[in-house]
Amino acid sequence: MSFSLENALKVLGDKFNIAHLNEMQDGRYVIHTPDFEINLEEAESTGSVFFYAKIGEAPDQGCIDLYSRLLEGNFFSRETAGASLGIDRASQTILLSIRISVLELSDQHFEERLLNFMDAVDYWVRVVDGYLEAIEEPADPVQASVTASYIVRG
Repeated sequence: MSFSLENALKVLGDKFNIAHLNEMQDGRYVIHTPDFEINLEEAESTGSVFFYAKIGEAPDQGCIDLYSRLLEGNFFSRETAGASLGIDRASQTILLSIRISVLELSDQHFEERLLNFMDAVDYWVRVVDGYLEAIEEPADPVQASVTASYIVRG
């Protein structure tokens, strides 16, 4: 029996009592959680299933530490459950994605891969949110005053 994303999602929905898990939205399946969405697509032409999720916005500035952290986690898929972190330039969005051959999948293996991917998404959403919050926090006014004073007198 060959793998079918629709059937695998139905089995998963039945197991976890999640109605409508296998209903398409805009040509893809979407799993909604309180903190993120997982998108799933089946590409029959390549015999692959794609999982992808938005991790956060890609900041314009103050982001060297964030990008260094993303590269470190991406190195040999160390912290990504086999997926890849990347940036979609058009939307300025950080994404986590993975392509899996349907030859590797059974309903059980699909569940395992999906849950691992969801754990990785949850982890990276928290990591990126932490960096974005640090970037957005205003500088300490006392430190800014000392720095400005030094520059003026310098």
